[in-house]
Order: sequence, then structure tokens, then C-alpha cells
Amino acid sequence: MKISENSKQDIDALKARFIDDLKYPITVFEEPYWSFYLNLYELEKKSCQSWVRLCFMIEEEYDGKIKLFLEDFYACREALIQSLQTCSAYEKYNSMELPNVDKSFFGNNIKKNDIYNEGYVGGTYISIDLKKANVQAFNYVSPEFFGQKIDDDHTVDQVYEAWIKKHTEGKKTLSWYVPQSKYIRQVIFGNCNPKRQIRIEESLVCEAGKLVIGWLKKGHEVVEIGSDEMVLKVPELELDEKNYKELEETILQVLGVQVKIEPYKLSSLEFQTGNGHTLRVYKKNHIREGKGPEYKGIHKHYHAQIYESIHNIPVSPEEYDLVFYQEKEPAKFIDRIKFIGENNG
Repeated sequence: MKISENSKQDIDALKARFIDDLKYPITVFEEPYWSFYLNLYELEKKSCQSWVRLCFMIEEEYDGKIKLFLEDFYACREALIQSLQTCSAYEKYNSMELPNVDKSFFGNNIKKNDIYNEGYVGGTYISIDLKKANVQAFNYVSPEFFGQKIDDDHTVDQVYEAWIKKHTEGKKTLSWYVPQSKYIRQVIFGNCNPKRQIRIEESLVCEAGKLVIGWLKKGHEVVEIGSDEMVLKVPELELDEKNYKELEETILQVLGVQVKIEPYKLSSLEFQTGNGHTLRVYKKNHIREGKGPEYKGIHKHYHAQIYESIHNIPVSPEEYDLVFYQEKEPAKFIDRIKFIGENNG
């Protein structure tokens, strides 16, 4: 049975699962728009390749029956939740005294709002990001949860993927697909006393932040502390690639957690809609080797047009890039947006 031979309802359910799991900015399921969007994001996000592979694997392993795959997917999710909740370390996790999170070390003017707004444009920042924070919170309590410890020889990605594969043995599609799903990870850990996770994550982020600050000269300012990330504003970038790698290794050795340290300058891109409304997209101009710019705050309805503009991709002559979903129905913009310019502060 081919994927196309399933009901439209089942095919749409698979498409919805696919874009939610792999975080593709696609909202229109009907053809020819679905294929257009898959191809638009292929070069950067491998969206078309991933969709074709998923469909092929479902046809091969589930005789093309989408319902059987989705049933297996959700059964796997429940098994992973049960794996954590029945682990001997889960009682310790639920009863242990939680670490004290004292943010006074970082000053009293830490802002609660999102850094992606015009007030922060032009600044230079260093972010300290706890990779797969919920996985690391559990690993911090006990490596028993996943069967191995995050260390110099085992990254958090490797530990998490190995744990998933223990529960998907013999199921090729799930073994490939589930580790990529941010959705399923959030659901799994969201069913395991998430308030305690957040407290542990915050503590680890704060301790990592202290280690990073110890490497910096005076003049930095902590502008944001989240449960899995801290952002520092710095007057200049005084560290180099070697320093960042050493810092990440030090944090792993001292705290047993893996972080990404990302220095960047923040700018904003301004676009104008057909009726004169202003759209702003925030650009993280990364400074570490091999790291290209990253864009934040793109509204999903305008994503294709902005993506084309950012990457100098010719607009769709058929105007497929103007189509989006509104109240579960396809809709289309009358006019294209226009790029106005970049603000570097």
C-alpha cells in the first residue's frame, strides 16, 4: 500500500505529526503547496528528504498504513514515560532536596522580557544554553535513567538517542524518527514532575553562568535567565574559539552537563506588508567558527516570503509562497511583503 492510498484524514494527520516533530515552518497540507514548501526548505532543513524517507519507511515496515505507524509512535511515547517513572532513581528524583537557585549573584536588574526586541538590537551577547535541558536534569539526578552518563565520551544527544533505541529495538522507522522529535521529548518529560526539572535546570544554568562569568572581564550584564539558558550582554568579545571550547569542557567536567556557548551580535530586519504594517525579524549574527546567522521572530504566515528574501531565493512564480492556513482553510496574501533594511543598532 502506498502512502497516497491512505485517507486524506490520515495523510493530514501524518503531515501534522511530521511538521510538529521536526519543527518545519509549514502550515499548508494541500498540493501543490505541500511539495513547494518541502522543496523550499530542503537545502537548509532537509525537509523533502526527511518526508520521502518517512513515507518510504512506513510503506516498508507498516505496509503503508499510517494509522499503524501513529499507533506505534504513541505507544512508544507511553513506554518512554513509563521507563522514567518506573526507574529506581525516580523516587530519589521526586523526594530529593532541590538545589537552591540564588540569582542575586547576577544582579537585581535581570529582565523578564524576550531579548528579541528593538531595545536589544546592536548589542553583543553570549548565550549559555543547556542542551536538551530536561534530559540533562534527569541525568544530573542519576545516570540510571538512561543507562549511561553524559561525559567526555558520551554527549547528551548520544545518551538520549541510545536510550530511545533501547525502546525501539526492531522498529526501524521509530528508531530513526523518534530521536528527532522535540515534541515527544517535551511530552515525555512533561509527564515526569516538570516543576522539579525546571528547578534543577535553573540551578545548572546559574552554576554554568558563574563559570563563564569567571572568564570575563568586568562590564558584562546578565540580561536574561531562563530555565535552560542565560544571556549575557558584553561590551566586547574578548574570548576566541579555543576559549569557548575550553569553557564548555570545563563546565562538563565541573558540573557534568553539556552546554553551548554562543557569542553573537543582534540586529533586526524590517519588512513592510502591502498595507504598510511593519514586520521585524531578529538576526543573531553568530561569531563562532562554522556557525551561520540565525533568525528569530518570523511569523508563520510570512515565513516563506521572509525565508526567500533572507536567502536570496527567487519568489514562487505561481505565488505558492503567498498561501497559508487561516482557521483551517487555505488563504492567500494579496500583496508581497517588501524588505526595507537591516538595523544594526
